[in-house]
Amino acid sequence: MAKKERPIEKYYSLNRRFLKNVLRNLVIWEGLPDTIDERALNDYVLFGGFAAGFYYKGELIVAEGSLAGIDHYYRPVWYTCSNARITPVQRRRIGTGCCICYNTPNYQFPENFQNLVDIYAWRLADISLSEEVSIRNSRAAYVPLVKDEKEALRFSRLMTEVYEGDSFAIGYKLPIGTNAKDVFLPMSARENLVVDLLSDARRCTLADFFSTLGVKTISVDKKERTNLLEMESDSQQRKITSDIIMKPRERWAQEMNERFGTNISVRFNEEEVKQNGILLEN
Repeated sequence: MAKKERPIEKYYSLNRRFLKNVLRNLVIWEGLPDTIDERALNDYVLFGGFAAGFYYKGELIVAEGSLAGIDHYYRPVWYTCSNARITPVQRRRIGTGCCICYNTPNYQFPENFQNLVDIYAWRLADISLSEEVSIRNSRAAYVPLVKDEKEALRFSRLMTEVYEGDSFAIGYKLPIGTNAKDVFLPMSARENLVVDLLSDARRCTLADFFSTLGVKTISVDKKERTNLLEMESDSQQRKITSDIIMKPRERWAQEMNERFGTNISVRFNEEEVKQNGILLEN
């Protein structure tokens, strides 16, 4: 029997897919040959740490694989393709037989964004589940205890009346025979509704995620108090972050053009990322 997926795991899966799709929109490639699939290139680089571009049976392709050997600058020397559909196994010297596109400038230990996605997916899952609990609690914030089945049935009927409204009920002991509606006093449950605070937490979390990628955001809790110095500092930080992402891709495009005569270029897709994710500056 398959294990039932917990609600927080469902929210994690949902947010993980969302964040991975945001990352896939992070850059725009132009001039890629028809034989290079842009989605595959992005997935290999973003979630595998690197991808190799090389000729295979007369076609220029990209593939995942492994790196081996080091030169005197501690850079990898050899690439081996791990795609089972590409046979025989392709082993190429880096720089002459293939060009490697790294996800970050760390070519000694190629880094991917799997951990980044997992961290923020779990954070957003916690927020999503908290929102669900808050909404449910705003409708029925308490579970009362009654002394017997008869009172339970009577209270259940009363609950049916108040469940759709803005209030709930609590009870206290009165002499036997007292009307149920006299026993249970209405009490507002709006105090338990904190969805607005959780929505702010979601926006802050997404803003943090986008800032990590170099996408322009303004802190939602102090937007009106953001001064010029903070905006300049934020801009410089984003420039550094976006350069970390863009420089290895720009270098790969240049190497591919020089080695294989292509006309590949790449640019940062800041506006599209925000439109497909969440517009944080509204």
